Amino acid sequence: MHLTGVTLAVSRSSEEVAWDAIARARGAGVPVSFAVNHRPALGGAPERLREAMARSDVVFLSQEEAEIVGVPEAPEVILTRGSAGATLLAGAAEISVPGLRIDPLVDAAGAGDALAGAYLARRLAGAPPEAALRAGVIAASLSCRARGCARSYPTAAEVAAAGG
Repeated sequence: MHLTGVTLAVSRSSEEVAWDAIARARGAGVPVSFAVNHRPALGGAPERLREAMARSDVVFLSQEEAEIVGVPEAPEVILTRGSAGATLLAGAAEISVPGLRIDPLVDAAGAGDALAGAYLARRLAGAPPEAALRAGVIAASLSCRARGCARSYPTAAEVAAAGG
């Protein structure tokens, strides 16, 4: 199950549903993935984000978000660094994958979601974390070639052709 910090911040009822979904997933043995997506304008409280990270198996957060909420001790933490790529923290392992050079870089909106989606898809398909991270970083990089979020996402074939 995947959710984001926006879900916790958008409304009280949305937050309640998110906590319930996390509890149900944990109770059923379903892995929980959480993208911090800190949005102060929506009322995204850092303590609620920390609580959600503590209940998650996989956490996605940017370098900037890590400075606000800290880096959790989840089994898999993906720390995104914009065009520099991302770093996977898993136990004692620290694996970094550089971003692809995109020229011209058109729009980075949605790149973090592209990374999370490709990473999770690969992990659920049985790929090891490093291979999933590579695919995620490639998907995020390629998504910066066009404007918009979902419309800019590359296909699985494009990610594979670029080395993911």
